[in-house]
Amino acid sequence: MPCILMAHIAITASMSGSLISPLGGPLKQFIRFFFSPTTFINQLQWSRNHAAILLTFLLVAVLESQVGVGKSLNLQLAWLLNDWTGLEQGQALFAVTFARVAFLFVGMLSLSETLWWIGEKLGRHTSKRVLYRRLAVVLTLMLGAYTLFSMTSAWAQAFGFATFGWGLVLTYSTLREQFMVGRVTAALLGVVAAATIVASWRVSDRVVETAASFAIADEIARVRK
Repeated sequence: MPCILMAHIAITASMSGSLISPLGGPLKQFIRFFFSPTTFINQLQWSRNHAAILLTFLLVAVLESQVGVGKSLNLQLAWLLNDWTGLEQGQALFAVTFARVAFLFVGMLSLSETLWWIGEKLGRHTSKRVLYRRLAVVLTLMLGAYTLFSMTSAWAQAFGFATFGWGLVLTYSTLREQFMVGRVTAALLGVVAAATIVASWRVSDRVVETAASFAIADEIARVRK
């Protein structure tokens, strides 16, 4: 998982814009990611490949569904889908994974639209496409942190907290750069946005997992009668 996040940073850096010199540009952006997040976020507006940044988010979402909280939940839902529809287990698991990734993607778009609406009220009008690009980077880190939190090893938990913390820093930089709001406003809005998205992932997983467990228990009880 840490390797995936580092690869995401490298990919984003390599596509961050025409104002960066061709020699050592990606390396400079990689360094800016850690030491000058505001500059890093600023230069994302010149990224030449919006689709690739979004694709990276989707790849991390797929990874989360395989190793994170979603793994056991996907297996439960796939079992139910197999039982209800007769789909093969592999096909049912693919369908459930696809639906989960789509849910995460729609959630990202919803959060982006909400922040766009709030930002317009509080600050200046800017490019929505650039906001999507910046938030795709931020939410990839948040989703990576969420995945790491589900692991039991101490190093994964520590890296998860570090990743989440840096995601907050980039959220703050994004809101400041995108809407030119004050420091306090950007900080408060960033914390609320990050807490909302992670809580929504957590709560939705818990609710669906509980419902799936009850449905499986009922189905097994029905078969045994």
